[in-house]
Amino acid sequence: MARSLFSGLSFLLLWLQVHVLHVEGGGGRWEIVRLALQTLRKLDVIDVNTLPYNWRVPDDTSWPLETRGVRLGEILSRIKKRGDFVKKHAQELEELGVKTTMSKNDLEFEHFIDALHSYKLEHGHSKVPARFIAASGYKLGQKSESIRRQDLFNQPSQRARLTKIGFFFGPKRRIQSDETVLLALQHYKETYNDLHVPFHFVIPHNQTPPWPKEVEGIKLGHVVSRIRNRGSYKHLRSQLDDLDFPWIVWKDAKFVSLLEQLSQLEFSRLERKYSRSSFDDDDKSV
Repeated sequence: MARSLFSGLSFLLLWLQVHVLHVEGGGGRWEIVRLALQTLRKLDVIDVNTLPYNWRVPDDTSWPLETRGVRLGEILSRIKKRGDFVKKHAQELEELGVKTTMSKNDLEFEHFIDALHSYKLEHGHSKVPARFIAASGYKLGQKSESIRRQDLFNQPSQRARLTKIGFFFGPKRRIQSDETVLLALQHYKETYNDLHVPFHFVIPHNQTPPWPKEVEGIKLGHVVSRIRNRGSYKHLRSQLDDLDFPWIVWKDAKFVSLLEQLSQLEFSRLERKYSRSSFDDDDKSV
């Protein structure tokens, strides 16, 4: 009886540590976290590095009892952002397939998602006013506008999380993935030998030779304009450089040639004008 009671109290303490108290760096007890990660890897139900922030271990018999309900998505987010467990258990995390560091883009995205999640909990929706600033000073409204206007956080996994949390993309344009934009630009260059895309150019449907189906209908001229003038897809800089993307229009050879011709014409006009003026002055002096 006493042993049974002691076991029950021990399990309750473990459960409280993981589900409520979040001890040991805010991430729960390592033994249970490790067991949850091992089970996730074994079941292969979802990639550990794409786990949504609010993902919990399901109350399912395929999971060990002590792991059920663990907020594993939140724990993994803290591992990457704050380094929970990394100092002591980096090797085990690596063996379990957990990426313990994040790119600058991913860090910015997680920061935004956390702020948006807090906003939704408080206001009941995710339509953030443009001028809204969180209590922490984070300009959530301004960042939301940037995401809509500059196609930020456009990776499929990021878009899926934004959609799930109810982010308001607005009734604007269709958002293109990185892969689609690069494919469209590559095909344009193969067709026209450069990337001087006219502003109103739209990729045609059912043309011969055909364009890839997934890029048909894209307003490529608008996309190029946003890349050049608004900083859209700035994380693709190296790939765009490889395609010889014309970042500054006035540096394009064709445009520079035109400017040189206009400059020469203007110089000739002024030269004739002042030559006539000088000739008239000579006549008056006679």
